[in-house]
Amino acid sequence: MLDSIHQRGALCKRRREQKMIFEPMDRIVFAGDSVTDMGSAQPVGEGLFDNVGQSYVRIIENMLSTWYPEVYLRVTNSGVSGNTSRDLLQRFDSDVVALNPDWVSICIGINDGSFIAARVFGPFL
Repeated sequence: MLDSIHQRGALCKRRREQKMIFEPMDRIVFAGDSVTDMGSAQPVGEGLFDNVGQSYVRIIENMLSTWYPEVYLRVTNSGVSGNTSRDLLQRFDSDVVALNPDWVSICIGINDGSFIAARVFGPFL
């Protein structure tokens, strides 16, 4: 048990010693579908409380602020439930580029598969 606690402490220390790729006040925009959105404020979720939603975006924001509390980052959730990659492409300028991000993460495609499956397997269902 004590070995496990010591190992976790050493891991956290190594993370803090590693050079952060982000600079203070960098904005990271996460764009995507419901996997990204998960209850974020619309059209753009950012800031305190549930504005960034309950997805992996919140987990990443929490991890970054815990491991690197000295580097304040602006984490923005620009996910929209039900979007396909075509939908994201149509709103990319307004929901991503217009925010002047320093970094962009895109997680899209889960809804594209359902349309393809419906076309391919529809006659057999």
